[in-house]
Amino acid sequence: MGNGPRGSLPNPGVAVCEKREFWEILFAAVAEEMASGTSIEDVPDSLLASTEFRTMFLDRMDPYAWEESEMWILLRRVATFTAIGRLAPSVGHD
Repeated sequence: MGNGPRGSLPNPGVAVCEKREFWEILFAAVAEEMASGTSIEDVPDSLLASTEFRTMFLDRMDPYAWEESEMWILLRRVATFTAIGRLAPSVGHD
């Protein structure tokens, strides 16, 4: 990317791909957990207790150094967003 302060920044294409992978893995894990019948309220605790989720997501995204409390909040938000997204098509349609 050249010299100077921007020289150490990651390639924008790589950064976009990594961010996309981050969200795809996160949303897929939450959707799968909810599809198995886990309630929105229990999704964060269930995923954070899962060895598979920790290996698949947290360990791969280690450079971000997530705190468990921060990840709990993010998982809850994604679960809520996922639930709202499922309900949206039927809103206002009788």
